[in-house]
Amino acid sequence: MLRWDRLKTKFRQILNDEHDHVNAHRFNFFMACLIVFNILALILETIPKWGQSYKIWFLAFEIFSVAIFTVEYLLRLWVSRNKIG
Repeated sequence: MLRWDRLKTKFRQILNDEHDHVNAHRFNFFMACLIVFNILALILETIPKWGQSYKIWFLAFEIFSVAIFTVEYLLRLWVSRNKIG
């Protein structure tokens, strides 16, 4: 059980940017870039020529993004210090 506690603490430090953790900065940068790329993809998808030509790529990126955001959310629930339920 001790290994899970260490893993949980490590994820908490990264997700909450505790102790000026280097990986937290990388994670935050990645998430910010992902948000910006999602906005750009949404804008580009509205251009009819691009929306039709790259439809499968936009869909794949959307699925990838939703998966990443879902994992982040579930990790935040897991590392939260409040008991749920």
